[in-house]
Amino acid sequence: MSDAKRPGGSSASISSQMIGGAAISFASMIAVRVLGIANLAVLGRLLTPADFGTVALAMIVIGLMDGLLNNQFEIALLRRRASHRDEFNTAFTIANLVCGGAVLVILALAWPMAHFLQQPALFPVLAVLCVVPLLTGLRNPYFSEHKMALNLVPAAAANSLSRLAMTVVSVSWALASPSYWAIVAGTVSMSLCYVLLTYAWRPKRPRWGLKHGREYLGFGGWLTLAAALSFLQRRLPVLMIGRIGGAHPAGLFNVGAELSTTLTLQLITPLADAILPALSSVQDDSARMKRGYLAVQQILLGMLLPMGVGIALIAPEAVRMVLGVQWLEAVPIVQCLAPITALMALTVGVQSVVFIDGNTKGLCLRNLVVLTFVVVTALAGINLYGTMGAVAAAGAGMLLNLFLTLLLAQKAGMGHPAEVLSASRRSFLSVAAMAASVWAAGRLLGGPPDAAAPLTEVAASALAKIATGGVAYAGTHLALWCMEGRPQGFETVVTGLAVRISGRIRRRR
Repeated sequence: MSDAKRPGGSSASISSQMIGGAAISFASMIAVRVLGIANLAVLGRLLTPADFGTVALAMIVIGLMDGLLNNQFEIALLRRRASHRDEFNTAFTIANLVCGGAVLVILALAWPMAHFLQQPALFPVLAVLCVVPLLTGLRNPYFSEHKMALNLVPAAAANSLSRLAMTVVSVSWALASPSYWAIVAGTVSMSLCYVLLTYAWRPKRPRWGLKHGREYLGFGGWLTLAAALSFLQRRLPVLMIGRIGGAHPAGLFNVGAELSTTLTLQLITPLADAILPALSSVQDDSARMKRGYLAVQQILLGMLLPMGVGIALIAPEAVRMVLGVQWLEAVPIVQCLAPITALMALTVGVQSVVFIDGNTKGLCLRNLVVLTFVVVTALAGINLYGTMGAVAAAGAGMLLNLFLTLLLAQKAGMGHPAEVLSASRRSFLSVAAMAASVWAAGRLLGGPPDAAAPLTEVAASALAKIATGGVAYAGTHLALWCMEGRPQGFETVVTGLAVRISGRIRRRR
């Protein structure tokens, strides 16, 4: 990988760089999600819901500790446009100090958590998985220089290759010895691969030092707490289900939620790699930054909203094809959560603005409010309606999160929430037309195939719905865009990329 260079005044416009960066991130996301779906499809047939549930319960602790480190100090480096060795050394040192504490906390919680949840297997699993936050703290902070230069190829490649390592290791282990240890081994290998690549592709070596400790703890501290609260908001329903119902329903909820976010929420994080550094480079021009923010929101929602609603519409076929008939209980979970997670695309641009504005304390307060709401509603929901009660609580929590996040953006000068939603009105109307057409197609096909139907019939049903929905979404979007006089927006970006790609193909011929 070539050395990173900061963008200068003669470089391409910020919007072009952001779109180019987003394209690279999106290509990486597709590769990562294809590997993720392949991994889930194989493991779903080799392992049981209880195996997934055991690891999901362990990952509540591991993910919380890892979230205290993962990307928090890199975001601080990006926001400050760090250039001096002392700043990178400070970020590296603080990350490793927090990491050491995280490992001790995990080891201290391993046995009490296994006893509380009545899952003895959690103790050895947690003891092994504590390596994950340790590896996160060892990442090379200089690797963020690539993102500062809006060069997202190294990060995209590292994400894809580390996911490939996880898939190869977990599938190989499951084929040799089907158990939850396959998931554990894959998780550790992914973290190890990413750390090694950050040093291979950015040879600079960090050292110990705390010269800028106060500044980084001031920003990164609130950001770390916000990340921890956000993680608890997503994961506590799994813990509650596991405590009340055991590993089997916890596994169903966890895998159903993961499948719900496969083409939506899990695709958002890499896009943030393009959005944050691009907006950060124009933070001194508020009008330009607002235009970029609104453009980002249109693009994100235009891409991800049809994916989330589409996953919900073909949930019976998707679960059957990816996981198998033993996972059909997860279908209503996917149908409830997938559309809501698509709307969460709107939070990415907002969070980039809030990071730049420095209002990480506001993120903490937002996450604390949402966490309290989710805990109260999940407890009531599980006691009244079981697993689906937890699903309803999780969905309601995401909607509350979205509303409060848009209010934070308004406070930062990015416009009223209604302005953001109105900018994506064509996407909302188009996805409604898509849903109506897929529903009609399903009625013509006689409903989703039953559990005994061959996979060819299931795949044919899914492809018919996808084709119908895709044509309806694209056609409605194009028609509405033309009716409004072809304004700048999501359609402009898509048609521009199509023209550019077709031009390159013609030139090669």
